[in-house]
Amino acid sequence: MTSEIIRQQSMDSDFVTEWIPIILDPINNFGSKAIASSLQIIWDSVTGTLNGAIELQATDDLDNTTIGMTIGIATNSNSTDTELILLNPAFKFIKIKYTANGITGGKLDAVLWYE
Repeated sequence: MTSEIIRQQSMDSDFVTEWIPIILDPINNFGSKAIASSLQIIWDSVTGTLNGAIELQATDDLDNTTIGMTIGIATNSNSTDTELILLNPAFKFIKIKYTANGITGGKLDAVLWYE
């Protein structure tokens, strides 16, 4: 099952997603448990100074944050070589923080794959 967590987000200003659960439990015993296994991040048509950054943050308790990785945006598109991050459910939640720096435009997408 895929979950599009960022869709065509404008890259001209900073933004942060809400905390996203790694494990989806069934609601009222309907459905089955799903665990996130990968995250794909795609940007396209980026303009301005190509010095933006994407932080992938993780936590277990929603109060404290660990920066798992930072991805620098140095190209106007990564559609032919997207960022694909394999996830290990050793933590409970992730969040994506985008910092534009000198980027003035473009579109960002992020897709989470649950098994």
